Amino acid sequence: MMFSEMEKNVILRTLRRHNPFISHIIDFASQVEAYKHNLNTQTEELIAEGTLFVYSSYVRPYYGFIVLNPLNQKSLFEPVQYSCMEFFNLESHSLKYTRYDNMTFEHCLSFANKGDGNRIGHLLLHLMEHEEDDAKEKQDLAYRTQHFGIYEIDSDEEFEEDILEEVD
Repeated sequence: MMFSEMEKNVILRTLRRHNPFISHIIDFASQVEAYKHNLNTQTEELIAEGTLFVYSSYVRPYYGFIVLNPLNQKSLFEPVQYSCMEFFNLESHSLKYTRYDNMTFEHCLSFANKGDGNRIGHLLLHLMEHEEDDAKEKQDLAYRTQHFGIYEIDSDEEFEEDILEEVD
């Protein structure tokens, strides 16, 4: 199912009511159920059901997903962060993941269409790796700046101002 431009804009406005920093929708899958499985008590709870949207954001974390049900207030919002989660079981109709901040629960996204589950799972894994690479780049820049005094200049104007201040 493809959305028209008008439908995309309506969906984007709806998502921005929940997170105003969403820049655009990367992918989506309909008929998704999100569960939370308590590993201690072996109980399972339905968190949300509806359409899953994978999005990019203007601010960190740069990626996330939302399972949105327009008929219900129960929705799931998850940032995609390499340091906080681990995805597994990518080749089935259900995508499982754990969050490092709460290892008591295992989360599961169940897709009506196995192809959607596979596609979204690999996309989320790719986005998480991209987020990790970005974080490593920033750590490397911080290390170089701290230890070697190397810094990046955003524009020529700032550089010119710095030079003029040093001359005076």
